[in-house]
Amino acid sequence: MRSQHEIAARISEYKERLAYTLAEKELLGKDAGEYTDLIILALVDKLEALFWVLEMPLPEDDLLDHFSGVRH
Repeated sequence: MRSQHEIAARISEYKERLAYTLAEKELLGKDAGEYTDLIILALVDKLEALFWVLEMPLPEDDLLDHFSGVRH
């Protein structure tokens, strides 16, 4: 089992990679390609899992909450 310090280090690494990838996507715009979006989604997923392991709170209101309601 990983130590809390190792998990925190991994979180820091993923946050840095996410920030870099988001900046790259913003800079390249449409030329960034679909793989950039997949990398972003994968990093967010990994971060959420690690936050859950460390019992860190997630943001209360995220984008997914806005899409969960029924629209007519």
